[in-house]
Formats: sequence, structure tokens, C-alpha cells
Amino acid sequence: MKNIIDVLNWRYATKKMTGKKVPEDKIHLILEAARLAPSGIGLQPYEIIVISDPEIKKNRFFLLL
Repeated sequence: MKNIIDVLNWRYATKKMTGKKVPEDKIHLILEAARLAPSGIGLQPYEIIVISDPEIKKNRFFLLL
């Protein structure tokens, strides 16, 4: 099994989503990698929202906010 950081380093455009649920431990690793990523003068001017509720995912308006 590959290390999640190695997988994230191999950048590519995802063309198709499978619909499979991402395990929670992998979500935590991805969030930690994002938290540790450098940003301009260390401000980290972004927010990451993890949506796991299928009903919220269906509401496309929410994604525009």
C-alpha cells in the first residue's frame, strides 16, 4: 500500500469519481497534509470543508458558497 503523501505528490486530474466512501483515516491524513502545506507568509488563507452527508452533497447550491 502506498503512503498517502506519495500518492498526493503524484498529481493528476481525476476524470471519474467512483462514489466509494473515503476512509476517515485517509481524510485525516489529507487534511493534515493540507494544514502542513506552505502558503504565502504562513497565512494559510483557505478553508477546507469535508462533506460526508449525501443529502448535503445533493444540494448543488451549497457547493457555490
